[in-house]
This record gives sequence, structure tokens and C-alpha cells, in this order.
Amino acid sequence: MSFLSGKSAIVTGGCGGIGYEVVKAFLEQGIKNVAILDISDTKNVSNDLQTKYGDRQVLFIKTDVSKKDQVKSAFDEIVRSFERIDIVVGNAGILCESDYERTINVNLLGILHSTYAAIDVMSKEKGGNGGIIVNLSSVAGLNTTTWMPAYSAAKHGIVGLNRSFGDQHYFDKFGIKFITICPGATETSIVDDYETKVTFGDLESFNFQFQTAATVARFILKAIDSDKNGSVWIINNSAMTEVTLHQY
Repeated sequence: MSFLSGKSAIVTGGCGGIGYEVVKAFLEQGIKNVAILDISDTKNVSNDLQTKYGDRQVLFIKTDVSKKDQVKSAFDEIVRSFERIDIVVGNAGILCESDYERTINVNLLGILHSTYAAIDVMSKEKGGNGGIIVNLSSVAGLNTTTWMPAYSAAKHGIVGLNRSFGDQHYFDKFGIKFITICPGATETSIVDDYETKVTFGDLESFNFQFQTAATVARFILKAIDSDKNGSVWIINNSAMTEVTLHQY
């Protein structure tokens, strides 16, 4: 029996890229309920998945993760539908250096909104059952990235957020484990039309070896199964490595 059997999960940005592959992997591994929070579902992803996995519940809620009230409302609706939440994957993100404010609002504030909303409904301190919060950062959140400074700043913030909450103090308080995922270059729509999104450098001058979103999703499930609170994982070149960061 899969470790996901009987569990309920939320995936932000779950209609495409890594998020979509995570949702599919959850369903393939027998998860009971999964909610997708995304700004749109133009490809009817949720309906297609619900049809394919009819014995499970796939719920789509249109949500702009940069809006705190929308995230809170979505989580409240999911709790009413699923009764409990066991896993939250914060994945929604954009790449748009020409609009650094939107980049920070989606990539960092969006993760903050979903993380705090998850704590509110999952924390044992508030009557929840605990669980796991997985937030996606990037290798750009561990190293300087000259051609996308705003994106890199947001992703560094996610690493700091999750490492802080990944302390034993918070686990004793909430019963929630925090895992950080830092993918390398991955084939998703986030890098499409990069000329209008990147203002400080030329993507073609970087020799990336792109991995598939499905590969990243497979390793994300492995990281969740590790159940290792406070862990940070790089997924790059189709390999997964735990990162050891200095603790001050």
C-alpha cells in the first residue's frame, strides 16, 4: 500500500508543469483527494483527471495565490470538501523579471499565503492532524543567478521560510514537517517566451541540461516519503541530492 493511500493533498499551480505532474503522481500512487489551486484551468486538467481517476476526488479552485483572501477561501472550501488536509505542495510560480513586483508576489508571497493557510488548518495546535508542507524553491534559491535576480530573491526567501519552519520547535507545536525542493532547469512553460520575461542576460548563453517535469515530480514524492523535516533537496540532471546548509 502506498504511503499516500487515504490522504488528501493540495497542489498550487497544479494545472501545468511540475505541479500537474505532482498531481498525476499523487493520483497514480493512490491518494484519496487532491485539490488544484491555479489561476486558470484552460486545458480542463481537473476534469480530465477526475474522469481518469473517478474513484478519487479531484477539485479545482481558481485561485491567484498572490491574493491572501483567495488562498484562505480556497483552503476553507477544501477542508469542507475533504475534511482534512495531509500534504500541501506550494508550486505556483512565474518568471518575469520585467515585472519584479508580480514575480515576488506570486513566487514568494504566494508561498507564504499557502503555507500560513496550511498551518491554520493542519496544525495540531488548532485541532488539525499535522502533515507535510512541501514548497518548491529552485537551485536559483541556493546560488546567485545573474539573469533573474527577482526570481532568485523570491526563491531564496522560500528556502529561508521552510528551513525556519523546519525547526524542531515548530514541529512540536504544529506536528507539520517542512520539505524544500530546489529543481534545476526543467522543461516547463515558465521558460517559454523568455525574451519578454528576462531583462538581465541571455538564456541561450547558459548551457542548461533540461530535465522533465515528470522526473522532478517523481523525486518530490520520494522526498515526501523520506518524511525528513527541514530537509532541502536539489533535483537536477535527473538526480536528487540532499543539501546540507550551515545553521547559525
